[in-house]
Amino acid sequence: MVAPPPPLTASFWSSFWKSKIPHNARNVWWRLLINKLPSGLHLHSIIPDICEPLCRICGVDMESSQHLLFSCPKKLEVWQGALSRYVEERAWTADYICSLFFPDPDPIIPLHDIPVLTLIGTILAAIWRYHHAFVREDQAFEPRIVLAA
Repeated sequence: MVAPPPPLTASFWSSFWKSKIPHNARNVWWRLLINKLPSGLHLHSIIPDICEPLCRICGVDMESSQHLLFSCPKKLEVWQGALSRYVEERAWTADYICSLFFPDPDPIIPLHDIPVLTLIGTILAAIWRYHHAFVREDQAFEPRIVLAA
């Protein structure tokens, strides 16, 4: 699990809102930053009789915010597959990928002329979209389908 980030400053928020993050990813990213994603753990703390804390996709781990977006094996497979296509080679762990969404991440170098924030925002948006198709429409979360999106 990634250590909690330092407090987010006004200058960070200013640059966050001005950055070229895809609009369909910005809300999810913002919710991650303020720790308000509708993860199983978060929803269970609010409505325990309705929501289970376990990940609905893998059914093994508690669904924290990090697990919801990065650590679930199927989500990590999407991140690793997409990043290996577009960014210099490295070991893509869930902790490292999660750190990219917080202030001062280690730099990554795209292989193509795609801004890093656009790239990771686009991957985040695809994961979010297919996660909710699984939750709301009972569609299987298949990494190969998400990667093809």
